[in-house]
Amino acid sequence: EPIQHGNQEEIDRTWSSILVILGIQAVGIVTLGIASTSSFIGFFDVPPNLRSDAVFLFIGMVFNTAIGLPLRAAPGIFLCQDRLYLSMLIQGVMPWVNLLAFWLMLVAGQGIRSFVISSAVVTASQFLCQRWLLQSDGHRLTFRPQLVSVNSVRPILGFSSAMMLWSVAPAAIASI
Repeated sequence: EPIQHGNQEEIDRTWSSILVILGIQAVGIVTLGIASTSSFIGFFDVPPNLRSDAVFLFIGMVFNTAIGLPLRAAPGIFLCQDRLYLSMLIQGVMPWVNLLAFWLMLVAGQGIRSFVISSAVVTASQFLCQRWLLQSDGHRLTFRPQLVSVNSVRPILGFSSAMMLWSVAPAAIASI
């Protein structure tokens, strides 16, 4: 609604609140990921000669997930701007970026670590595309943490936390 009415302060408040919430959740993911690394590796009884790669993959994907979390706000903005097709376009191109980066890393001799590196390339590419597309519109999205308040965070945090748990549950169940 603030985007449709051009209320820049409310746009910035909502955008900042979303980024703060997703940032808090990203810190939680990293904290849980780092704390559970040895248990995770131990659970799968990874042989000693593969542990460094397993730790690299696990920690790398934890950080990649955490860094990518704030990127999930952009499709909502595109939807509000009647530009959701841009999000679909980015999602259609990213598998090709991933494949190219993965192949280049394999050729460079990175082995299994190519998976994490190519995923990081995709995350960075998504960030750059979304940032450019969001800035190319007439509405400026500015991160202004001073506008964030408990009242602006509460409804978003409840919804966002529920969505995060909903998205993690199938992965947790599938890994058992």
